[in-house]
Order: sequence, then C-alpha cells, then structure tokens
Amino acid sequence: RLPGSEPKPNPGDEPKPNPGDEPKPNPGDEPKPNPGDEPKPNPGDEPKPNPGDEPKP
Repeated sequence: RLPGSEPKPNPGDEPKPNPGDEPKPNPGDEPKPNPGDEPKPNPGDEPKPNPGDEPKP
C-alpha cells in the first residue's frame, strides 16, 4: 500500500460552530414595566366633607 493513498482526515471538512448562528438575547425584546401604566390615586376623587351639609342647630 502506498503511503500517499492512505486516507487522511481533512480538518477543513470538520464542522465548526458558527458564533454568528448562536441565539443571543435581545434586550429590546424584554418586557419593561411602564410607569405610565401604573394606577395612581387621584386626590380629586376622594370624598370630602361638605360643611354646608352638616345639620346646624
């Protein structure tokens, strides 16, 4: 058998991981709390005593 006819592994045929194909987290896709959506108490909706409705002697 001739040495030149022996099969040799070809490193160029080995699969290599492609870092560009790895999924990466996208911070722009993460849900973020929206402070504008939080309910806020409205002081104008609080009941206030009306001195004009109080019974007077």
